[in-house]
Amino acid sequence: NEPPIVGLDYRGNRTFFFDNNRISYRVTVSDKEDGTLASGKIPAEAVAVSIDYVSEGFRFASAFLRQAKLDSSTQFVVAQSLIGNSDCKTCHTREVKSVGPSFRQIAERYKGKAETVDTLVRHILRGSSGVWDMDNNMPAHPSLPANNARIIVNYILSINSDKPSTLPVSGTFVTRVPEGEGGKGTYIIRAAYTDHPVNGVPSHTVDSIIYLRSPKLNPLSADVTEGGAARDQLDEYVFLTTRPDSFIAWKDIDLTGVSAIRFRPNWHLYDIYPGGKVEIHLESPDGQLIGETTLEREQFDTRYRGAFGGLSNMTEEQKKRSRHYPPIDERKFFAPGSDKNAFTIPSIARVKSTPGKHDIYFVFKNDSVPPGESLFPLAGIEMMR
Repeated sequence: NEPPIVGLDYRGNRTFFFDNNRISYRVTVSDKEDGTLASGKIPAEAVAVSIDYVSEGFRFASAFLRQAKLDSSTQFVVAQSLIGNSDCKTCHTREVKSVGPSFRQIAERYKGKAETVDTLVRHILRGSSGVWDMDNNMPAHPSLPANNARIIVNYILSINSDKPSTLPVSGTFVTRVPEGEGGKGTYIIRAAYTDHPVNGVPSHTVDSIIYLRSPKLNPLSADVTEGGAARDQLDEYVFLTTRPDSFIAWKDIDLTGVSAIRFRPNWHLYDIYPGGKVEIHLESPDGQLIGETTLEREQFDTRYRGAFGGLSNMTEEQKKRSRHYPPIDERKFFAPGSDKNAFTIPSIARVKSTPGKHDIYFVFKNDSVPPGESLFPLAGIEMMR
């Protein structure tokens, strides 16, 4: 029994997803014994297709990629991975009542009820008691992202479905960051097919998967960091302090459709950074230059914009710089839970159209600063369409 071949043709950037972007896909399947999807010998409903957005920090456990047979759970392989990496399995099983009700019992109880998904998501996140007349309470899971809880709930409610639930084998979809998410998660596009056993040889499940990561990059997570650029911290904010001719890089990045790159500085309250330039190179620190921009001190030094009492005894240059951008609303800046980096002014570099995958280098420059001095605090980099 030869394993099937599953293809996933996808049009668009193959490294990043972009919010509210419509993209298309097409699945192809061929099997020596079963035939092909194109000929109709393999029916479309026998191919499991799923598209999931998972929150930041998700770890895709390979043990959950392969299913013994095609059923409704095959589309929900991401949900099964979330369950496998949580304490859900301690209290619940798919078929049999344990410490808590089985998933099948939950699906039956809530079948056809309005607002079921939201209700069960709240039970997972906040906990519950007395719902099933059991001595044990449902513990709260406040650290589980609501989006991931929703994926688990949709899987549970699918268990009593009469037939497998799957997306079309070709179509379009719009990538949307769920409400309340920071947009730093991952889209997982998956197509899977389980062939038939032949002459006593068991079936094979083969899948094809595309991972689309967030276009928001953490400078501290770069594949390469050289030249003295280093991790730094101000209060709870962690960022990269850049230095002259230092650089960071990511390997094998698809730049298809990327027209600009945004650089977000980390806020600061001390006038210790002079600012500098970011050059964007391909393949090496001195490779092809495809874009550049500058981060000035008043974009991140909050005193230039009036916070913390402003700058005292300002020079004429400082007075001039302080007029470049509007003053900070201190009431909002110091409000509880405020993201102070939301008040910094990012710089955007327009980049040359560069389709395909490349190693991309961000080189930090300021020829007027001695080697080893700091240039600016960098909090985030974002690819833009």
